[in-house]
Amino acid sequence: MAVAVTVEDFFTRFPQFEDRDEDQLEALIAEASRGVDDRWDADDAVAAVLYLTAHLLVSEDSADSLPIISESLGPMSTTYARPSEDGSGLESTEYGRRYVRLRRRSFPGILLARGSGQRPET
Repeated sequence: MAVAVTVEDFFTRFPQFEDRDEDQLEALIAEASRGVDDRWDADDAVAAVLYLTAHLLVSEDSADSLPIISESLGPMSTTYARPSEDGSGLESTEYGRRYVRLRRRSFPGILLARGSGQRPET
């Protein structure tokens, strides 16, 4: 079951994007919704779709560029951020980072506990 998010929901949360094309936003919302299903925490699912949609929108605007993280003037030097090792690029925007935090809350991972180090008696 996909999370129901509308363009109006998106504009309510992110009014700074109100000048964007609604057809493009609908497509991005549909894409983001495929990554958020009923296994997510119900309180976080809608926010996750909204943040992922905003991330995708911003990422499309800057698809061919990496952010500059360092710059010098003489003798000229520029350092660009590295793309993520997992290829997701989610850390490249604040929206993506917030999506990742919500994802971690819904899917915290596996906790491994070490034993006491004692072997069972035979």
